[in-house]
Amino acid sequence: MAGALALATLVMLAATLLSLLTGAERDGACGPDGIVAGPPGPAADAIPAGLLAPYRSAERRYGVPWNVLAAINKVETDFGRNVGVSRAGAVGWMQFLPSTWERYGVDGDDDGRKDPYDPADAIPAAARYLRASGAPGDLHAAILAYNHAEWYYRQVIAWARRFVDGTRPTRDATGDRTSSDQAVTEPTGSRPSPPVGGATGERTPCPTGADAIPGRVQIAPGANLPGRPLAAETLAFLGRVAVLSGRPLIVTTGTNHSRYTVSGAVSDHFDGHAADIGMAANGGGDDGPVGDAIAAACLTAAGDPPAEAAREARAGGLWTREHDGLRIQCIWKTDLGGNHHTHVHIGARPNAV
Repeated sequence: MAGALALATLVMLAATLLSLLTGAERDGACGPDGIVAGPPGPAADAIPAGLLAPYRSAERRYGVPWNVLAAINKVETDFGRNVGVSRAGAVGWMQFLPSTWERYGVDGDDDGRKDPYDPADAIPAAARYLRASGAPGDLHAAILAYNHAEWYYRQVIAWARRFVDGTRPTRDATGDRTSSDQAVTEPTGSRPSPPVGGATGERTPCPTGADAIPGRVQIAPGANLPGRPLAAETLAFLGRVAVLSGRPLIVTTGTNHSRYTVSGAVSDHFDGHAADIGMAANGGGDDGPVGDAIAAACLTAAGDPPAEAAREARAGGLWTREHDGLRIQCIWKTDLGGNHHTHVHIGARPNAV
């Protein structure tokens, strides 16, 4: 009897773990219409050959779902078939205003140029812009930043769903983008407040702060102080780390932390810009391979080459990087700054101007 009970418990635990791991890809981002991330479905065959790889690469680097990038590419230029200058002056494969490209352009193929007409550059640049605008934690806000229109958001989400599950976009979602009641606007960096109700129905907000990112980042009970969630940029960075590590992350200590570090400095935890990923809660052990993988993902998300990040993580240490407008700190397998053998410390805050 006891043996059967133990076996049943193990089966339940395995099912829960499998659900979490598959959910890390399926449930990575959200909007008023719910979860949209997932692996490619049959409808993704319509995406031209060679584009899926840069979409997935940009997802790993910036945490923005690949199918959202594909959907924006479809809506904006029909996968590069129409890259003419828009009425607003936007250019290139993903349609950027020159001023926005100047700020967010990326040399994705390391050829020494940032070319908005090259998908190898334009696709990661779009992911970078979306992440800076709220993705993956709030795709609604991020997509509205790309184009300030609810019809545009609905159209992108419809295509994103289709590329995953084959769902055909509704007529409302795929209406003519040039019709008189659908004014086309371009990325400018300012975002309107998301509407509630109206033609799009009741809005269910994306989980933020203490509610984390479903399927990617979970906040353990007591990890945050009441009313003091993690900062949005920190949560978004944790989402990127989860994608790169291939596992959902459970934050065991967020803002529920002392104000000062052991060295007397003000802790990044205190204002929501750091999180500890405890090994016991994340299926690992002290100084073990699970922590190595998470620390390597932190360093990769901070801009280190993956192979170098993996070597550094196995050796352990305290690393501080400046990348994509953030000051990032990854600490693992060291006593620098306190005992970091039982958890990976991940900090991310905007660079001081």
